[in-house]
Amino acid sequence: ATCCLHVESRIAALIGEGFYTIGPCGEELLSPVGLVLRDTDPGALHYRHVAVAITRMLRDGKSLEDILLDRARGYTVSVNDPVTSGRHCAIGGGPSDFVVTSTLASQCPPAVGRALGFALSHSLLSKSGRTPRFPRDSISFVTV
Repeated sequence: ATCCLHVESRIAALIGEGFYTIGPCGEELLSPVGLVLRDTDPGALHYRHVAVAITRMLRDGKSLEDILLDRARGYTVSVNDPVTSGRHCAIGGGPSDFVVTSTLASQCPPAVGRALGFALSHSLLSKSGRTPRFPRDSISFVTV
């Protein structure tokens, strides 16, 4: 599916309908990560790394057709893109997905902060009887 998306994004760019064509070969190898991450594990995926997002969405019951259509909307910066509403090309859309930019400097610090915050949020919020957004044992996953 990711190879198809990358080819289609290049065709869309050639005819003036698409804007994002970056797509590395081999990203499909990241798909198993999407299988082992829980829904409660936050992911901050580089916009090229759609294999993890596709796997998570398929596992959660979204149809491949809907996933591919949403990605096409992202590549064309469509106002119908469910992630950014046409403001940028990003991936995700799930409750544990974080929209990221393409630089290492903007992706890793928030991922580390989330990882460190899991235990802290539990100790702080438990005192007030509130439930943290993420479990204490969550994994903060980021791709660059």
